[in-house]
Amino acid sequence: MPIVLVEGKYAERKQAKKQCLVTGCTTPARKGKRVCCKHEHEIRKEKKPYLYWYGVLRRNAKRRKKVFTITLEYFTQFCNETGYIDKKGRKSGSMTIDRVIDELGYIEGNLQILEVGENSRKQYTDYWKHHSDQTWTEPAIDTSDIDGWPKKVVIDPDEEVPF
Repeated sequence: MPIVLVEGKYAERKQAKKQCLVTGCTTPARKGKRVCCKHEHEIRKEKKPYLYWYGVLRRNAKRRKKVFTITLEYFTQFCNETGYIDKKGRKSGSMTIDRVIDELGYIEGNLQILEVGENSRKQYTDYWKHHSDQTWTEPAIDTSDIDGWPKKVVIDPDEEVPF
């Protein structure tokens, strides 16, 4: 939804109070600016979406201590080829940027877009690949002799299955 700035006498009154000039916002404007910090970010996101989302990806990589060597030009090209900017989000069916090989970080050629659910499943399966040395332990109680519980059945791998 585009940001709408107030005009006319209402804008003059808001400027006199040093308020943000966005319709409905009463937050103080930043020093020397016409809008508050929140709306300044929103305006930046609207005007230069590639630069904005590149910065978000870069900051998140830094926060998570991941290698980040891609350039803005590469990111822009990647987004144009995949349509990432239009499809991104957090809801089901939205797309996220994923690293093909997680250990390499955000480098050229190591990026792909995945649906949010696929990326979650990938994270879950990767976790168990790395932690496969941990073995499943049986419950502490023996349930084999309790009425109503199924008995353990030994399955012969060479035996034919009827279905």
